[in-house]
Amino acid sequence: MSIGTTLQPLHGKVTQRFISRKLDVSVSTVSRALNNNPLVNEETRKKILEIANQFNYSPNEVALSLKNRKTKRVGVAFRNDYPQVQLMSIVNIILANDHWPVLASIEQVSELVRNGLDGIILLGRLDLEHPLNIPYLQLEEPDEIGMQASFPAFFDLMKELDN
Repeated sequence: MSIGTTLQPLHGKVTQRFISRKLDVSVSTVSRALNNNPLVNEETRKKILEIANQFNYSPNEVALSLKNRKTKRVGVAFRNDYPQVQLMSIVNIILANDHWPVLASIEQVSELVRNGLDGIILLGRLDLEHPLNIPYLQLEEPDEIGMQASFPAFFDLMKELDN
């Protein structure tokens, strides 16, 4: 392994392949080292982590979503008259749980689900013709005293999405 080579990342993007070429190890070894697999020699792990830190390596989110079959996207389907303050509270809960909200009208639920979501929050009455086949939470009416009563259900959904 040679840390001194002058290999530079393509287009400034540091990948596991770049690290493997830089250190003359396999991509699998790099992946294992970055995931703290005990099969990687400690000296090799240190060199891989050193290069990863030196070049500010971060995992490719698209590749991770394919590997894990998770998009980290949560749909929020709402009626047009749904209170904006409560809608923003829901968006903030989703973001705080490292997911991405995808907002749409309640009438667009089928389209949202077809476009790949990990789960969906339905804000308003919706009679489902077909099962959604993803975790969902349905709130028919806005909570008159604020969102407090709905928080446990939101957090339960977010926890389910991370499993």
